[in-house]
Amino acid sequence: MPAHFSVVKTCHSIPLNRLATKCCEKSGLGISRSEYEYEIPIKDAKELLADLCFRPLIEKRRFKIKSENHVWEIDEFYGENAGLVVAEIELASEEEQFAKPKWLGKEVSDDKRYYNICLVDHPFCDWTDKQDEL
Repeated sequence: MPAHFSVVKTCHSIPLNRLATKCCEKSGLGISRSEYEYEIPIKDAKELLADLCFRPLIEKRRFKIKSENHVWEIDEFYGENAGLVVAEIELASEEEQFAKPKWLGKEVSDDKRYYNICLVDHPFCDWTDKQDEL
């Protein structure tokens, strides 16, 4: 199944070790957003998830794949968003050209349904047109 792709980077899930990755990004639509990412202790991450996050939690596993001069981050979603796979790439600018791997699917950067905050209220399992998307 080809992955949809987005050039918007989203927050990580918590790795199963002593540190987690906290990602804060400016909300809004579009492919460019300010973002801050750093490691925090697992205890703090669990507290943030329990006390501050919208429900249901966005559950996903992230894989990294090197292709040409870029690293693609592939998010495989679970829970209410099971079946959704999104590939993301970090670019130096919105105008930067990049090679598109053969496995890459439809561009979805401007489709707000794929944003984590939207997946909370309207999870992939509820999309009526998802078969058209895959």
